[in-house]
Amino acid sequence: MKTKIKQVTIVKQGSSLLIEKPFAYVLKSKLRGELCDNCFRRRKLLKCSGCQYVYYCNRECQKESWDDHRQECSNLRRVSPRIVPDAARLMARIILKLQRGGDLEKSYYMETSFRKFKDLMSHYSDIKQDQKRMEHFTSLCGVLIDFIGENNLPNSAELMGIYGRVFISYIDLLNFPKDRQAELQATYYFLCDCRPCNNIKEIESLSLLLCPNQDCGAGIPVRQQDVGDLFQPCSCCGAHVKLDTYKEYLEVEEFTKHQLQNMKDIAYLDVCKVCLKKQQGLFHPLDLLHVKVLDLAFESSIELGQWEQANEYGQELVAGYQRHYKEFHPLLGIHYLKLGKINLYLKKLKEALSMLKNAEKIIRVTHGETHTLYKDQLMSLVRQIQGEMSIT
Repeated sequence: MKTKIKQVTIVKQGSSLLIEKPFAYVLKSKLRGELCDNCFRRRKLLKCSGCQYVYYCNRECQKESWDDHRQECSNLRRVSPRIVPDAARLMARIILKLQRGGDLEKSYYMETSFRKFKDLMSHYSDIKQDQKRMEHFTSLCGVLIDFIGENNLPNSAELMGIYGRVFISYIDLLNFPKDRQAELQATYYFLCDCRPCNNIKEIESLSLLLCPNQDCGAGIPVRQQDVGDLFQPCSCCGAHVKLDTYKEYLEVEEFTKHQLQNMKDIAYLDVCKVCLKKQQGLFHPLDLLHVKVLDLAFESSIELGQWEQANEYGQELVAGYQRHYKEFHPLLGIHYLKLGKINLYLKKLKEALSMLKNAEKIIRVTHGETHTLYKDQLMSLVRQIQGEMSIT
């Protein structure tokens, strides 16, 4: 009897499994003039002479983008000086691409298996029942009529199908499972069944009270239950948390959530500092709310140019990113890259090189060695620092 032997392909860490260009994309209007409309690189740019709206690195980028920009160029010029919303511009690009044969474009995910644009889920019935989405869709249709003309628009059912296939974005992992689930339901119309979203112990470990024993420093999971209920002592040293301490944690937790909601669109460093001060001695460094506030404090410090403060928050944030994003998450790699740049600005070359080498280990895997972030930004900074260190 013959036995079939199954071949196993060993994939090395960091190997590229699939490279695919997006079906359609647009640069955010707020970044217009800062980044190339085609390759998104930040360099000296030239304005399109036709629409006077988009910017390119050179003629090569303009030529690469011409299939998408050809029809929108005159439309942008016609509606100027009004700024076309990003969502409308993206929808217009997809509509016009489908009209010129884009519906036949195949995206291969295996040697013989592929998908076309219409194979994506349209969420038609879900959107019809979603009042907020319908309001957004209706307003978008009004903008599109003005931008590309009613004659260029497909029928309403097809247009809604395009709308339902386009607006996809990743949810923030730096959030509580119930909030992630709510966002998934509202955005994608499904609930996640993965371990981090449903495992009780993992969920409880997101809210951590700092052990009252100053020599311990461990985190005690906070169970969201009645205040009168007793919960387990510290698993490391056996210390018990007083009821008043538990109540204080819940009060600060509520205060922090309220402030985070207020800072949903813009972070304020002084508010972050107030939250961190209230959390001191109560919240474990890996508590999710503490990490979220640190994250905002780090970013707002950068915005304000307070580099020493940003470096301090950024260093403290590393452990939280490692815990909640895991070892090879791109955001952890980019965080190390930011810390490397900050330390370079502060003339702390040794620390900068250490951060950039940490970034290199992750970004080489998440982005690949041919990605511009890796070869043009990260590695050029590494070489620059190594050169400066060899001189000194």
